[in-house]
Amino acid sequence: AHALIYDASAMTVGNLTVTNVQFSDQDYLEDTIGGPVTWELRPEEDYGFVSQFQIYLADADGNERWLADSSDTNSLSYTIPNGTVATEIFLRVYTANPNGRSDMF
Repeated sequence: AHALIYDASAMTVGNLTVTNVQFSDQDYLEDTIGGPVTWELRPEEDYGFVSQFQIYLADADGNERWLADSSDTNSLSYTIPNGTVATEIFLRVYTANPNGRSDMF
């Protein structure tokens, strides 16, 4: 038998970011999106306090709208379902844990 161990410290993820975020829109309808979002971890960083990645949509003014949480930190991708309404022009991926999300994307 085994048990999942989570460090219950108050540490946030601070400025911990991912790199090389890519998206391929496979939903061809106007004002909707769908398809895979992928990202990479920075090899010099410690992601030990990260419990999820959060995906946001953002417009040109920086206004954000939460889209999804990827709770599997072993997977560096998330598939946005086709038909997701989106008039924003950016996708942002944040690192997060129960104490909050990163300050940077």
